[in-house]
Amino acid sequence: MSDEFSSDRRPTLPSALALSLILAALYLPQTWYILMDYEWNDYRLGWLWLVPGLPTFWPVVLLPIPHVASLVVAMWFTTAGLGVGLFLASRRSARVFWIGLLLVLALSVFSAFFAHGAFRA
Repeated sequence: MSDEFSSDRRPTLPSALALSLILAALYLPQTWYILMDYEWNDYRLGWLWLVPGLPTFWPVVLLPIPHVASLVVAMWFTTAGLGVGLFLASRRSARVFWIGLLLVLALSVFSAFFAHGAFRA
C-alpha cells in the first residue's frame, strides 16, 4: 500500500543534506568576520552578537527600526525564518529548494559585502 502513495511524491532531499546546504548558503559568505585581518578589540567583539543575523543584514537594515537591539533581533528572526522556510521547501520539492537556495545564497553574499563595508566604515 505504501508503493501506491510513493509514486505521487515529488523527489526531495535528505534532511541532513538540506540542512547542511542551507547553513552553508547562509553562513559561508559571513566568514569574512572570522577570517579578516583585524584585531580582536571591543569594536570587533561588539559585532559578534550580530553574526547569527548577518545573512539578512542588508534587507533588515533598510527597515525603519529605531533601536539597535530591535534591529538585531529582527535580523536573527529573519535569518531563522529564511532557514526554516527553505528547509520546509526542501520537504516539498527539490526544484523549489534549489531555486530558494540560490536566492538565499545571493542574499547572503550581498549582505556579507554590505556588512563588511559597514564594519570598515
